[in-house]
Amino acid sequence: MPQYTFYVDALLLRLGANLLFEYLLLWATAEVTRTGTRPAKLLAGALLGTIHYALYLLASFGLIPYYGLLRLLPTVVIVSLFMVLAAFYPLSVGTLPKILGWFYVIGFIAAGAGMAGAFLLGSPANPAYTLGMLIAAGCILLIAELGWGIVHQRIIHNVYHLPVEIACGGKQVAVQALVDTGNNLRDPLSLQPVMI
Repeated sequence: MPQYTFYVDALLLRLGANLLFEYLLLWATAEVTRTGTRPAKLLAGALLGTIHYALYLLASFGLIPYYGLLRLLPTVVIVSLFMVLAAFYPLSVGTLPKILGWFYVIGFIAAGAGMAGAFLLGSPANPAYTLGMLIAAGCILLIAELGWGIVHQRIIHNVYHLPVEIACGGKQVAVQALVDTGNNLRDPLSLQPVMI
């Protein structure tokens, strides 16, 4: 049976970096999907992911059983489903696939950047996993703030701006209008939607 030496402080640092990664991943998913949540819910979801990661690490050191089970794809998918449910509860059945899709897209991109960083800053025999997780967290921030912001602005400009003609007193003016999805005002007599 192989023997491992591990340091508790290094393990705690890795778990702290993972908690930060999971929290930012859930936060970025909330930002991109415009889904309301609270920091406590995001933390609960991130804690579920970190508990799974802690069990995985302990099993990889041989301290607890079930290493093979903890690393199986169905186990990871179930854990991520519970993370999303904890962070965004209550969720409608129609919203869950969209949130999970963005969660996985952002997670795969960030995890790829983190793994690349871990092996570039470490060595193939001893990757710098903690630095890799911090790089992944930075990648999430970059995706959520810069990348999504650019995409979001393009969507607003191309999809939510519509040409409108306003006629009043025999004069007409053509303008660009911004579609406000939160505008539910209606004329009280005709019940037609109102433009502001």
